[in-house]
Amino acid sequence: MLAKNKNTRRMISACTAVIAAMGLSAGVTSQSQATTKTLGLIIFNGQDTFSQLAEKGILAAAKTNGWTVKTVDVAGSVDGANSAIQNFVSAKVNAIIATVVASTSLKSGLAQATKAGIPVVSQSGGLAPGIAGNVTSVNDVSNAAPLLDMAKVMGGKGRVLAFTFKPGLPCLLRENTLDSVMSKYPNITVTKSELPSDGHAAYAASTTAAWLQTNASYSGNLAVWACYDDPAVAAISSITASGKKAFVYGYNGSADALAAIKAGTMKGTVFFDPIATGKATFAAVLTSLKAGKKANLGTIAAPFTLITSANVATLLP
Repeated sequence: MLAKNKNTRRMISACTAVIAAMGLSAGVTSQSQATTKTLGLIIFNGQDTFSQLAEKGILAAAKTNGWTVKTVDVAGSVDGANSAIQNFVSAKVNAIIATVVASTSLKSGLAQATKAGIPVVSQSGGLAPGIAGNVTSVNDVSNAAPLLDMAKVMGGKGRVLAFTFKPGLPCLLRENTLDSVMSKYPNITVTKSELPSDGHAAYAASTTAAWLQTNASYSGNLAVWACYDDPAVAAISSITASGKKAFVYGYNGSADALAAIKAGTMKGTVFFDPIATGKATFAAVLTSLKAGKKANLGTIAAPFTLITSANVATLLP
């Protein structure tokens, strides 16, 4: 079932409520946090627009609470993420946040953090032993929303180029949903293309151009789906250059994606408030520290809405 359209204020209010419920009050530093603490922040892919904004939210919340932050961009490397956790443990940080990377792939790093008594919170990486909590805007309904809309506008038939990225858990979960939803549309053929560890935009543009050339004589419906916005937006230039028409879908509601939807070159995206998500992730750090070694916050969900031409004006002037 597609998410109902919500205006921006309601979404931000919902995110604020999540943060407040977890005990993070903007502009107020509690007495227990007066001593400077250090956060180790692992950015899995610094080129990802959503990750950049989520990082801003984390840094803002950390500053408000008097924390210093050590940041490492591992450029899509799982090994790099494990090494970063180990280095943060050696540096004796007070807590660690890992963004996007699948928590189940961080066994070696999490083992050392657990041994050292340092809580690790994931932002959209899922739960695993050693993870105190997972703040995520990724769920079955949000994953399916653009896919269902895509199938509808294609009339249940045509060809789709799908950009996947298994190392990032949100992308992996969305790929799983892609498989599930598309299995119900036998007249839609899906061609998957796994994104490399880096350079996603350039890869998506060149791969889309090649795919369109392969389908030059095809007169049916075409679509490009990406597990997050940046590759989807990058595909647009190739679609325009080819003279073909293709419906384009992504996730995260980046500024470029919203502008493309307004311009009519992109069909839809799922919007989350990345800064509020970042603040909620830092709030989970504070909560996990209060809970101690047995912290188990589970999964903390963030709201979303499907953005199309019908409601993009609620987010853009």
